[in-house]
Amino acid sequence: MPAHADNPYTLITDADAIAAALADLHAQAEPVLLRAMADGGGHHVALADIETSPPRLVWQHIDAGQTMPIAAGDMLQLEARRRAGHLVSSAMRCDLVSQDARAGRLALCTCLPMRLTLRHARHDWRARPADEMTVAARLTRPEAPPVAGVLVDLSVGGCRLALADGDVTIEPDEWVNLRLVFPNGEESVFGARVGDVAVQAGASIQLGLIFAGLSDEQARRLWFLTCEIDREAERRQHDRGELRPLAPSPLFQISP
Repeated sequence: MPAHADNPYTLITDADAIAAALADLHAQAEPVLLRAMADGGGHHVALADIETSPPRLVWQHIDAGQTMPIAAGDMLQLEARRRAGHLVSSAMRCDLVSQDARAGRLALCTCLPMRLTLRHARHDWRARPADEMTVAARLTRPEAPPVAGVLVDLSVGGCRLALADGDVTIEPDEWVNLRLVFPNGEESVFGARVGDVAVQAGASIQLGLIFAGLSDEQARRLWFLTCEIDREAERRQHDRGELRPLAPSPLFQISP
């Protein structure tokens, strides 16, 4: 189905189009997320094979030695970052879970999804926290005091921050370390370069950061955090009606 310019989504229901999208995922061999619909937990996997008899998908866990609490019968949802946007599948039933003892990796099989939804991206798809979804940010620089702020939006390529102190002096192209702190206490640190500095109404400052020098694990972490923020914002802002309710994100459960 072609996308309209004013429609941020494309719904893919044609079997051949779904098969083509899955074949592209398989060919690219890029990490994607399989999310357990019961608890919202996300697991990094790669599409290892597409079987035809019977039709099913074979996924391999990316992080060797780590557990993935998924069992046969669980309902899973695919989330993948594509050049055209953010790809999400309908529910897929897990048919089989197996362990490769030599590789230390978990493999599982699912049925094919009945549909895929593509959320289009003009540049980098950005997730924006909803009200009361505060993610604290802390910038550190050589020979300068730390700078506090909050996350405005996040993508795998960069983010935007609102600084708490409007008198901070910070310039484009400065290199910084960014620490994000979520309400449950989890922290993640990324290297970045300041892309732009904007003075807002009331003399408040917003920074645009461009991530740089990331490891593969950090890139996967950024994608996971972006998906979690977007999913939790959708859960809080929208009445899903008859759709399956979304499980709360553990990142936004306040630690006692």
